[in-house]
Amino acid sequence: MSILDKFEIWLQNKGYSGVTPSGHPSTTSKYVKGVKKVASEEGMDVQELAECIDDILPQYSANGVKADKGAKSHHTVLDALKQFKNFIDECAVNNNPKS
Repeated sequence: MSILDKFEIWLQNKGYSGVTPSGHPSTTSKYVKGVKKVASEEGMDVQELAECIDDILPQYSANGVKADKGAKSHHTVLDALKQFKNFIDECAVNNNPKS
């Protein structure tokens, strides 16, 4: 299972919907698409993005150098990156035997 598949399941477990009542793509698919888009724009794969999310996320935030890209589609890209960071952080905590 890919990291994006796991991210999508994680989003669904957090209560985000996969499709609208009319059957159109909803939050989970838009967030996955946003993460893939940022990875592509950064010239990396999603795993590499996950490894440097702490450096990438601020660039797409309100005062970041790529804030215009983060603000696209009603801030979907930025929101996707924030949730991706939460996902990565939660995975790190759950995989850490010291926690």
